[in-house]
Amino acid sequence: NPDNLANFLQDYMETQASVLQDLFDKPVPGQSIDAETVGIARQVLQRRSSPLLCCAHECEQILGQGCHISSKQKLMMHPFVEAFLAQASSPPAECSICIQGNLSSAPAKNDSLATLTCQKQPALMGSANAWVVKDPGMSLGRGVSVHKGLPSLLAEVDRCRYSCVVQKYLEQPLLVQTKDNGFAKADLRLWVAVLDWNLLIAFANPGVYFRVATRHYGFGKDGQANEFAHKTNCRDEDNRESLKTFLSRFGSEAVRNWEKHTWPLMMDAVRAVLYACRDCVLGCELEAVRKPRPSSFELFGFDFALDASWHPWLLEGNVYADMLEKLSCQEGPELMAWADEAIDSLLKLALKYRKQQLVLPTPSELQTRSAQESADHFSRMFASEHLESGDHSSTRCYGKLVSRVPVCLVSGLELTPPSGTWRLILRDEAVPVATIQAVYQDHQKQCGWTAGSRGAGQLSHSRIIRQYLLPAQQDDVKPKGEKASKRRSTIIRRAPACPSVIRRIRSSGSM
Repeated sequence: NPDNLANFLQDYMETQASVLQDLFDKPVPGQSIDAETVGIARQVLQRRSSPLLCCAHECEQILGQGCHISSKQKLMMHPFVEAFLAQASSPPAECSICIQGNLSSAPAKNDSLATLTCQKQPALMGSANAWVVKDPGMSLGRGVSVHKGLPSLLAEVDRCRYSCVVQKYLEQPLLVQTKDNGFAKADLRLWVAVLDWNLLIAFANPGVYFRVATRHYGFGKDGQANEFAHKTNCRDEDNRESLKTFLSRFGSEAVRNWEKHTWPLMMDAVRAVLYACRDCVLGCELEAVRKPRPSSFELFGFDFALDASWHPWLLEGNVYADMLEKLSCQEGPELMAWADEAIDSLLKLALKYRKQQLVLPTPSELQTRSAQESADHFSRMFASEHLESGDHSSTRCYGKLVSRVPVCLVSGLELTPPSGTWRLILRDEAVPVATIQAVYQDHQKQCGWTAGSRGAGQLSHSRIIRQYLLPAQQDDVKPKGEKASKRRSTIIRRAPACPSVIRRIRSSGSM
């Protein structure tokens, strides 16, 4: 609903103010920030109110000169745009907001303002303040775009009729040196198989493969970024390579980083997603016509990006894992042979499980085995010291569930044949039907899936855009032809199930 659009615009402006503060503290050639601008950034970060920007002068200082909405929106809101530009052209001394803010006062470099900036996820931060827009109904990179600047982003959101996902882009990715001595970003595909949702039994295959962008990483002017530089599944040549080849690009230390840091964090992210999805999967089954559960399993393709410190960022989970049937890259035969073996061993696993011939350790056996091992040498996504406070204090916290996984499953447990290279990463207890129903109904309320597209008194998308991006205080002006939208539409900034989980695993926006 429109409230999520307001949340996004608030997040965008806080991030932009933080970027300006960072550029003031650590100047970049060609991007110097003056004292007046950083003074307003300070006010914005201290304000923490909604909307953050209260006048046209603040908008131009934080977002840049001009009106930061799409061309279509400018036509629809022409009277508001004129009023906004008129206020922007007037002297700040005549603006009550600017007078109260005392624009001449600027912070000293590296002062206490650092505690106000949005640095909880430093790998997402960068001077471009880039964001990703995803159309959830499309695949193969279609409907995914990277944007620098609000006008092109809002135009894409409007094209999607506000039914899309908007995420912060990962601006400090792990870069790979290319043949022409440039640098490109990369991401990876991980296969995860779910044999049962209740019990929750899942396996992961450690034979991931990487996709290296076919253009150098970077941003140009404001607008939509080059898709070949930022979307690795949008390519003009086959760009896939094995884990072994990818790690060899970074030397011997890369193997240790992968095994002790990146891989266990990826497993924690996958487990958090599976726990979050289980509530909805089982809840939907209860709502459907009661039929015997099919003898089936599910294979997902999880996409991750890596930042410069080898920390994984979940991009998305795909219901189509890509069977790698035809590859033209140098390692094509090797990757296709791996895929054939992985699929063959997975089918054997699934068949044996359905025939009740697959011997899996019981939860108590896993705990006994874990008592003899230590997880101290593995990185974990959810630190125990943070799980009793804040968002993690909720009774339905996926971080807590992930942290309780037996130590022997942290990086996956290798079983005897027929598991092949697949590793067991989840073996949970069954959930009572009453618990499933209660959690599912609560989840529907949290996500706004109940009847009714907009609550009483809730503002329209157009009104939200005017309040946040055209703050000229002209509520009596109404653009011709403006109508409240009756369709159900939404922008999703963060998944509402557990902000603590998403705050750790969301990517880079999607790429």
